Amino acid sequence: MRNPTSEAQGTVTGMAALRGRRLLEMQNDRLLSELLELRAETTRLRAEAAEARAREAVARAEIEAREISWQNSRRNRYATTVAQLTRGPVRERLQAANSLARMVGGAAARRVGPRRPIEADQVALTAPVLDFPPPPTDPWAEWRAICADQSASDTLRQIRPHGGVGPLRIGLIYSGGLGDVLQAGTVAAALKQDLAPCSITFLHNNKSSPAILAGNNSIETVAIIPADYKHVRAVLARLPIFDLIVDYQYCIRYIVPPESRVSGSLLEEKVLSAGAFARPWLSFMDDFPIRNNQLGRAAQRAGVSLMDIAGLSGALDISRKTPIPFFPDMNSYDVVLGLVSTPYITIHNGVDEKNAEFYDVTFAKLAGYTATKLLPVPTWTEVVRQLRGAGFAVAQLGLKKEELVPGVTHDLRGLTSISELGLIIKHGECHIDTEGGLVHLARAVNRRSVVMFGPTPSAIFGYDQNVNLSSASCTDCWWITNDWFGKCPRGTVGPECMIEHSSTTIVDAVRSITSVAYVPSTELLGAQLFTIPGMQALEPLRNAIYTACDLPYNGLSSHVQQQSTGIYVHASKNWEYPFILNAIRDAGLHLKPGLRIADIGGGRGALSFALGRMGAETEVFDIDYRWDSQGDPAIEDRFIRAFREVGHARFGSIFNIPADDETYDVVTCVSVVEHIYYKRQAIAELLRVLKPGGLLALTFDLVEDLAEAGLTDHLRKEIFDVPALAEELRAFGVSVMPFDAVSVRRSILEIQEAGVLGIPPGMTVGGVILRKVRLASPIED
Repeated sequence: MRNPTSEAQGTVTGMAALRGRRLLEMQNDRLLSELLELRAETTRLRAEAAEARAREAVARAEIEAREISWQNSRRNRYATTVAQLTRGPVRERLQAANSLARMVGGAAARRVGPRRPIEADQVALTAPVLDFPPPPTDPWAEWRAICADQSASDTLRQIRPHGGVGPLRIGLIYSGGLGDVLQAGTVAAALKQDLAPCSITFLHNNKSSPAILAGNNSIETVAIIPADYKHVRAVLARLPIFDLIVDYQYCIRYIVPPESRVSGSLLEEKVLSAGAFARPWLSFMDDFPIRNNQLGRAAQRAGVSLMDIAGLSGALDISRKTPIPFFPDMNSYDVVLGLVSTPYITIHNGVDEKNAEFYDVTFAKLAGYTATKLLPVPTWTEVVRQLRGAGFAVAQLGLKKEELVPGVTHDLRGLTSISELGLIIKHGECHIDTEGGLVHLARAVNRRSVVMFGPTPSAIFGYDQNVNLSSASCTDCWWITNDWFGKCPRGTVGPECMIEHSSTTIVDAVRSITSVAYVPSTELLGAQLFTIPGMQALEPLRNAIYTACDLPYNGLSSHVQQQSTGIYVHASKNWEYPFILNAIRDAGLHLKPGLRIADIGGGRGALSFALGRMGAETEVFDIDYRWDSQGDPAIEDRFIRAFREVGHARFGSIFNIPADDETYDVVTCVSVVEHIYYKRQAIAELLRVLKPGGLLALTFDLVEDLAEAGLTDHLRKEIFDVPALAEELRAFGVSVMPFDAVSVRRSILEIQEAGVLGIPPGMTVGGVILRKVRLASPIED
């Protein structure tokens, strides 16, 4: 029997279940529909995003194209404006300088990021401390306090007010390490060229400055100041001690103190025009060094290096191509020769002493620092292994506290003076380093380097002569934090930018340098001794030289000097000068613009001045232009100023000429080698700056037999006899004996008969003309 109630309940339950299933199905259908709609929306959004990215890429490409076009246009305008800055009326030069200032100011305002952007949360930024010293209330009292500081040198304490007498007194003030001091020497040399007569005092807080600048006679005095150089500058700006203060911090700012003799002079034009260029850079200088990164980026945008900025902001003849003057002590060869077997490579695993606390191995480990400029020691170790496998000795230079690289053949850390260090680098095949002071020293001794860059940009600090290796992932983080020396601003271990350099790349770069090196060699074109008939035959050329210099000829028994210019002719030069001029003509060379001639050790001699007046482009290099001044110290400045008519009279050592390789068509060296030891090193340096195929004219004192002559005196150090001369010439490929004993004996008699002043009995003068030829380097594979 059916139960109606149960059936009704079952029907209700079934219908409820059916409705539940239908609702669930409807909900599933709705969710599926919504899911399909979401998928469609996602597809649409993805398509729109891809389209947006494509549009953004096109826009970015257009911006980059416009940027490249803008940069090219800017560089062209920049080059034109720079050219206008150096010539024309003062008004036009000032307009050009102001235009340049606007261009650089715009460049400084534009952001130029590193290759990998450094985000704010990646950097532990420290608040920089700005130092704006207040004007001194009592400058004389503060000056006395500065001089009383224990770190001040006696040369600083001896400085007195100029009192309106003597030449212009220039104070060049700077702060920095080894490389900075060397570059300041370049600035001093350019100032001397432009401002002579002047006396330059270099004020610096690096106690090594006197040793680094020793021999640079562009600088009268090197004075060590207390560490706070900005305070010293502020005090000096209010005292009548200097006529002009040259504040050099990459950019140059001229400061004219009270009672300056610059006011109203032609020099005032330089101060004004230079100031116009310097204006947009002054904020960087005031914040030095904490805004150096921004200064560097502005410089990159403007397409200039830091040395370009120095030249333009100071209106000086300085650019990234300007050689750095360095004057090694000749006596350093006593230590250097034979110290390292040849051929050898020099390496340096460290930085300037100024920042050495960040790179002391023990200190770095305790402080948790990873030195940002250093190459990892394992990479150095592999570089050394490969170099030794290629047949090179490896000498490590630097401070004793810097970490020793395993495998080096000569550990010279902490064992050399600055002079010895320079000569060791100079006579190596190549120098390997990270960016720092010894790279600048290598440039100063004209030795090419392989340089690994990390936190500092190669565009700013690199030299064109070097192989500059930069990180492809990250660079240019210098001075974005105060402790960037010691630890990577992004916190990478290694750091990342220096780990990236491979030993293979470094060694390949060394090979690229050594493979183009060659041994300087010569062929003998002519040799001649003084004779009376020879002197008579050269009279027309001698007269031409005297006429070119506006000098009177007083015969062979006297010297001639012109007081207004300082130009002189010592009696024996009446034969030597025309002998050289005759050789130049016999070689078919024409004295006209484009023919570059360097006279090395020529002093205030008339030869280079005469050749310049005759049409050649001439330069003279010597360490001292006051020799034989007859108590007239101002004669040096008068000669430098007078020589500007035909070229430049620069300070330079015969052992390290401040000129690039293969610069000159003719190199002359007149009666210099008897005044020096280490003649072979000097002659090699003369050949270095001579172009292949160029002429080297070398004259010298000569005796028949050194064992019997005994003619060395307080002027002459080491005189040639025939065997000694032949031995030196053989070292440079000349196998022919230039003179025989009979000819030398006859010449000795004739020079005495002619009465040539300054030539003692038993001595004569001779000369050889050599042509430089190129031989393959023994290092070439």
